Amino acid sequence: DMGPGNAAAVTAFRFFPRFRAVASLRGGRFQASNDNTAWVTLATVGQQVQDAWNDIVLYNGPGMPRTNLGTVPTYRYI
Repeated sequence: DMGPGNAAAVTAFRFFPRFRAVASLRGGRFQASNDNTAWVTLATVGQQVQDAWNDIVLYNGPGMPRTNLGTVPTYRYI
């Protein structure tokens, strides 16, 4: 929760699986909302989860076209 009147643009997710819990993350979803009722899936974890840091880049990643971050949706709840 970013707090009332606040929102954040999500450009990437970085996560580290719990010990021996890699399989439980496969197919997991990162979601966001502005009203805590209607949720949007921003990214889905694929099958290639590593037992280390994992990155899912949504905008401005290597090899991706540059995006004006002013046009990236913002969300209160992530």
